[in-house]
Amino acid sequence: MRFVVVPELPRRPIVLAPAVADPAVVHRLIDARAPYWPVQRYFANGAEYAALSGKSAADMIVAPVFRGSWAADGVVSDGVEPLLRHPAFIDPLRDPEFIRLLQQQYVRYPTGS
Repeated sequence: MRFVVVPELPRRPIVLAPAVADPAVVHRLIDARAPYWPVQRYFANGAEYAALSGKSAADMIVAPVFRGSWAADGVVSDGVEPLLRHPAFIDPLRDPEFIRLLQQQYVRYPTGS
């Protein structure tokens, strides 16, 4: 007989320390960089989704996404640089244990070794 341990749900939230002193700065950047298009934007409408996917148009989910290029190909959008260099985001990347955890648990990418 095989037993499966099921975690207690819902899980309790993990409270994180604030990453930036003034969250309004991030909100202003979000607003300034809008709109953020959903990944599914390449479907013109539900009928096109149904025709291309073979599923009902009612099944089409347009998930809320936060997907925008604040920095790409060496070009950084105005006002974004302080976030890219913010110690709360950079300092953990200097910790080999943190990198090891990312590689093993969350992000699987080639390390070159």
